[in-house]
Amino acid sequence: MEVDLKERIYVQLSIKDAIIIALLAFSIMLAAIPLYPLLGPIGGIRIDILTLLLFLLTLLLLHEFIHVLSMISFGCRGIKPYIVSKIGIPLAIMILYDKMSISQYIMSALSPQIISIILFIITIYNKQYLDIWFYSGPLSTLSFMLLVSHLAMSAGDIYGVLLTLVKVRGLRGMIKCSIDSTGLKGVTIYLERKHTTNARGDQEE
Repeated sequence: MEVDLKERIYVQLSIKDAIIIALLAFSIMLAAIPLYPLLGPIGGIRIDILTLLLFLLTLLLLHEFIHVLSMISFGCRGIKPYIVSKIGIPLAIMILYDKMSISQYIMSALSPQIISIILFIITIYNKQYLDIWFYSGPLSTLSFMLLVSHLAMSAGDIYGVLLTLVKVRGLRGMIKCSIDSTGLKGVTIYLERKHTTNARGDQEE
């Protein structure tokens, strides 16, 4: 006979995790450097840096908005944005929630990658030349910069998914956030393990 047993795993992110996420984001940007020449001739590009930063901010907000939409579609409760800051400097935006299944968490965490897919398609297939007020150059170059930036800002999502999969080694279970007035304290994973009971009454995985 099969019975379900629940194992509880508590995860509290530390400064070590923040460093790993930062290194992952840096590695993504570093890995993109040798790929840039494959887009075509280098040079002849004009871009307004301030406008580019505004584009990246808009991209970040769209990224988080897709997180929220996916959580709403899963029926999650307690959804609210939280700005992660150190010494008064905002570093990242997190979307906090009450609870969701492990599979829903993974889908929600990766849902903004629809942006990456669209930017990748534009980068590969669109060679149109733009000459507008803030940018002059191939559209593929602009989309490539946005693609790399978006993947770098997704480093926390990627790390969270990998960390969850390493700890739970499966998709059966529930994730619940522990939240107080300061923000996210930690995450508790209630993991369902299936066991079988043999004729002697002993339980086996």
